[in-house]
Amino acid sequence: RICVRDAIRASLRSRYPDGDFPGPAAEAEHGVVADETAEVFEP
Repeated sequence: RICVRDAIRASLRSRYPDGDFPGPAAEAEHGVVADETAEVFEP
């Protein structure tokens, strides 16, 4: 969990070096919705 948190923070710092992070997701002009499910199969 800590590794994931640190990776996300590092990613944000690399994309927004001035700390000007975007607002909440609800305010986004576009986005992606993952509303499907995976199909499990045996190869």
